[in-house]
Amino acid sequence: MRPRAGLVCKLSSWHGRQAFVLENDLMRLITLTGGGHIAEFRFREGSGPSTLNPLWIPPWKTIEPYLYRGRKPPPGGGKDARVKVRLPAGGLAHAD
Repeated sequence: MRPRAGLVCKLSSWHGRQAFVLENDLMRLITLTGGGHIAEFRFREGSGPSTLNPLWIPPWKTIEPYLYRGRKPPPGGGKDARVKVRLPAGGLAHAD
C-alpha cells in the first residue's frame, strides 16, 4: 500500500460520546475525548483490506468518565475502589 493524502481530523460523536475522527481515503480512526479510548479503527470501503472494526464495543451504554457519579466506595475498599467502578462505565474497545 502506498501512503495516501488528505488526512482530516474533525470533532464528532460516536455512540453518544464526544469523539475525534482521524481519517483519509485509506483508514478511519475514532478516539473518545473522555478517557482517550480508541473506539474504532477500520480501513475504508474500497481500500483493499477488511473494513471490519477489530475493537470490542460493549453492549451497554457508556458515559464520559468525568460524568460518573457513583456510590461511595465500599468500606475498606481503599482509595482506588471508586476508580475501579468508574472505568467500566466509560471504557470500551481496548484494554488499558
